[in-house]
Amino acid sequence: MGIGAFLSRLFQGKREGTRFLPIRVRSARCGEILETHVDLHNDLSVRFDERGRVTGYYVRKLLQGSGRHRCFDTVEVELLFDAHRNLVERHIHGGEFVEDTA
Repeated sequence: MGIGAFLSRLFQGKREGTRFLPIRVRSARCGEILETHVDLHNDLSVRFDERGRVTGYYVRKLLQGSGRHRCFDTVEVELLFDAHRNLVERHIHGGEFVEDTA
């Protein structure tokens, strides 16, 4: 492998669909759409069973409105993942999830 190909692969990274989980929510208070993503390699906290084995992962995100709509509302998102980092459960407080229709 040449140096150009090596550098290209190094900075290319993984495809977005495999490492980052996009999150889109709508604030219940003002209707503003808030967006973020979860880095499945760095943002997750490990969950263990009583024997110390990894049973899954957890992340909690707080998204705050931009103020463009005079709304600084905060929406809380909690996501639970299995041991293979597959999303198994999600909860939201102060809003609703927005699904992509594309």
